[in-house]
Amino acid sequence: MMAFDELDPALKSRGAPRDKARELYEDASFQQEKRALFSGGPAARLVLPTLEDALERTAELDDRLRQHTPKPVQWRSTIGR
Repeated sequence: MMAFDELDPALKSRGAPRDKARELYEDASFQQEKRALFSGGPAARLVLPTLEDALERTAELDDRLRQHTPKPVQWRSTIGR
């Protein structure tokens, strides 16, 4: 509810807020804390990899795993020879 007040999104949830959400919304110290949070600048950056980057990293991990994983032993039966 605070996020809707501060950020004013174009689309809003149609669901009814829960009792705990209403309780927090009416708490003055909670409102002050969240207003400071929403009005401040970002604390960090989130950089999501592209699909190409993710596939490349997956291939690199696969190669590293193959290097460190022992190859299965192939047993040959000498029975009947």
